[in-house]
Amino acid sequence: MELQIRPNPCPQEEGAHRYRLLLTAPEPVRITGVTGRILDPGGREVWRQEWDPRELFGVQDLAPGETAVAPRLSLGRFTGGTAEWAVRGVTAGGDPREAVARVALTLPPGTGRVIFRRQPDREAVVARPAGAGGAPALILIHGSESHAASLAWLAGWAARRGYVAVALSQPGFGGSEGEPDFAGPGTVAALQEGYAWVRSLPEVDPDRIGLWGVSRGAVAAANLATAGLLPGLRALVLQAGAYDLLAPELEGLRQRLLPELGAEREAGPEEALRRRSALYRAERIPCPVLLLHGDRDEVIPESQSRRLAERLRALGKPCTYRCYPGRGHFLPARRVWEEAIFPFLDELLRPGAGSGPRP
Repeated sequence: MELQIRPNPCPQEEGAHRYRLLLTAPEPVRITGVTGRILDPGGREVWRQEWDPRELFGVQDLAPGETAVAPRLSLGRFTGGTAEWAVRGVTAGGDPREAVARVALTLPPGTGRVIFRRQPDREAVVARPAGAGGAPALILIHGSESHAASLAWLAGWAARRGYVAVALSQPGFGGSEGEPDFAGPGTVAALQEGYAWVRSLPEVDPDRIGLWGVSRGAVAAANLATAGLLPGLRALVLQAGAYDLLAPELEGLRQRLLPELGAEREAGPEEALRRRSALYRAERIPCPVLLLHGDRDEVIPESQSRRLAERLRALGKPCTYRCYPGRGHFLPARRVWEEAIFPFLDELLRPGAGSGPRP
């Protein structure tokens, strides 16, 4: 069997990786299975999916000279690393067959990968706006099963808006070395290093910094903001995060993250979970906050964002909370950024700049 990959771009999904798979065989073959996976730049598997051949190709039996086509295979905007598909089959005589194809998920134009520290390595992806220096910076922190390069499309949007946009890989993700600790001390220390490095860039105005995190990244961004040592932080955007890991509704999440607590579990997990819960240190957040959540989030309940918003308001801190009815853990990117995030950031970091170009 032979498997080919061809691009199949969609103008409505800027930055998305969309492909067609074309499968041929010189002999009659019954397709028995299809596996897709993504490997990050370090070779670690970060995504895997199995398909029923009939659902993907529309057929299961392939005659000689025929081509089976999977017309719409999307990997979203995951960038960096390699995508791989493997198709398994069996001949009429019972002999196994397999075809494998791979494609590099390259960074979009205008963005670049940087290791800004060695031993341990710390990875960032940077997109710069056109024009002179003195621009505001926007730091982006990814969620689980992701890394900095997967936010390159978003960094490009922000750069066209006038920001120096920098996505940081948390320890244990992408090209950042170390063990994941679910927004714990190791992650916060690494992000503090990244924050200081961004402020030192010559094209950045060090007194106009914004910080955005999604899911695991929102937990990390919130804990980073409450840890201090963030001069110049003027705006914080937290999307679909968890801010009280001791809450009863997060029992499932707690069980999944316990292995990441490492040696901290020896003294009992409660203190380690509290240390990762920004709700208990909300008074330390030094800037206005925008919270975003879908009310049907199946990963982290919407109550997490609502409770943090209530706490911030009770403390007299500026906070905006936007709940998206009918939406789950993944909010519609273009709508959220155009209607909520960019207006919030622009008001605080680019006053008087107008609405700017649409992403």
